[in-house]
This record gives sequence, structure tokens and C-alpha cells, in this order.
Amino acid sequence: MAKKPTVPVVTPVTVPVADDVIDTSLQVGAHTEVATLGSFLTNIAGFLTTARRLEDRALDTLDVAKQLRQPTSKDEDEAIVATVRQWTAERREATNHWDARGVVFSLHKRLIAAFQRADRPMEDAIALGTRLHNDWVAAEAQRVRLEEQRKRDAHEALEREARAAELRKLEEAALEAEASSPDLSERERVFVAAFVASSRHGASAGNAARAAGFKHPDATASRLLATPKVIAAFAAHDRAVELRQQAAAVIAKPVVIADVTVQPEVAASADRTTYRAELFDEGAFLAACLAPGNPYRIPASALLTVKQAELTARARSMGEAINHWPGVRLISNTKIRG
Repeated sequence: MAKKPTVPVVTPVTVPVADDVIDTSLQVGAHTEVATLGSFLTNIAGFLTTARRLEDRALDTLDVAKQLRQPTSKDEDEAIVATVRQWTAERREATNHWDARGVVFSLHKRLIAAFQRADRPMEDAIALGTRLHNDWVAAEAQRVRLEEQRKRDAHEALEREARAAELRKLEEAALEAEASSPDLSERERVFVAAFVASSRHGASAGNAARAAGFKHPDATASRLLATPKVIAAFAAHDRAVELRQQAAAVIAKPVVIADVTVQPEVAASADRTTYRAELFDEGAFLAACLAPGNPYRIPASALLTVKQAELTARARSMGEAINHWPGVRLISNTKIRG
């Protein structure tokens, strides 16, 4: 296999760079890296020409590799091995050409370090101020909650006091209605009570007169039901029952809780709150995820995270056996040592 002629790789030449061009905040050694980078940029045209040639050669090599076929003899296999080794040497040449990457990366690290030395104090200062603001907001929110609760409790107490006063008024009216009942004889009183207790239906009037001890209960019952003072006694009883039913309705009615809103005293700012979850008890979380029926409705994506490093380690130890795992297959890759 013919090998294309190699174009010499352009080697950067270090040139001096004035100290005032370089940020004095960089660590020792940055001067040389910046100077080397300056040299690299000075020779960038030649560098890119060589880089393009190496790229074209790599693409041609890939085209050649795609045309290779499975060897059928030892000689053909040795020829492929020799070709791969030649390609490895060419790849090494391309890698050497791109050594400038190390200088760029090193300078980048130094620049990042210098940036962080200026940025982190500002970040810490902002965090301190933000923490003070957040603490005030939290304290103010707590004050608002307590104030709202205090006002709701006060309103509820007034509502309950008003209800108690209404109940007392209804009971007094009921007692007054009962007291307004005309004077009855003892047997008449027993008759009225028994008749009311029987809901005043059917033969209950005669039974009530019988319970009161009258000799002729049925006839006496008819007479008593037409007697004005007995009729007035029934009316007084009905009024008292009505008032106590009103009292029961008042008791059953829920206490109205006032909708109280207290405005917090916070700075007029455009706060933006973000949220994240922290796993502080892995055992409890896993137990909740695996609980029968998943009562917490935790999605499977929150539990299952494929760890590629773990799969790779298992593949090394298990080999082909790992293919029995659902959704997993063994991939092996053998390289020729250059």
C-alpha cells in the first residue's frame, strides 16, 4: 500500500511577549504559555494547512479501511496488521501536530482560576446578602401566618360568643313559652304531657286521659281537647319545641372562619425561587418506591438510573453471560497494539 508523502509539521516558535500584555493575576508559568500561544497564532496559517492535509489523509485512510476484507491467510492478516501499525504512526503524527492543545488547555485553566478568584468573593457576597433577604422573607412570612391565625381565632371567638348568646336567647324564650302555659290541674298537666309524648295521633288522647287517671278517659279526652287552657298549653309547648329546634339548627351550623389576609412587608424585588430535592435517606426512599401498589406514585425514572460504569465492570467479569440480562448486550473491542 503506497503511502502519501508527509508534509513537515509546523512547529510553533516561542516569542517574547511584553509583561503588560499578560494579566499579572495569572500564576507563574502563564507567561510562557501565553508566549507559546502567541507563536501558535503567528504560525496559524501553516498550522491549519498541515492540519487540513492530515485531515484529508485521515479521510483517505478511512476510505481504504472500508475496502479491506476479512483475511483468508496468515500473509493477508500480517499485511493488515502492518497497515494498522502504519496508520497508528500516522495518527501519532497528527496527535503531535495538535500538541498546541495542551498549551491552550493549560492557559484556559489558569484563566478560569484567575476568573474564579475574582468571581467567587462576589458570589459569596451575593449569597450572604441573599441569605439575609431570604431570612427576612421567611420571618415575615411566619409573622404573617401568626397574625392571620390570631385574627381568625379572634373572629371565631366572636362568632362563638354570638352563637352562645343566640342560644341563650332561644332557650330563655322557650322557657318563657313554657312558663306562659295556663295553670292546669295535676291530672290535666299529666294529660297534656302524655298526649304530647304520643304525638297527638289516633286513640292517644284517650290513652293520655287514662294515664292521667280520669274515670271516663275517652269522653274526658274529647272535653279536654276543646278546653281553652289545654289548647293554650299545647300552643305554649309547640312554641317551646319550635324555639329549641331553632337552637339545634344554630348548633349544627358551622362557625364561619373569616378569610383574613395580611400583606407581608418585603422589598419590592423580582425574587425567583428554584426548587430541588435532596435524598437524605436512601433506604426510606427505596422502601417507598418498592412498596406494593406504589402508594406515593413515585415514577420509575426517579428510582432507576443506569450506571454505565457498573455495566462495564459487570461485562468484564461476566463476559457473554451478561447477554442474558434483559436489555443488555456484550460489546467487545480488540485493538492492535502499535
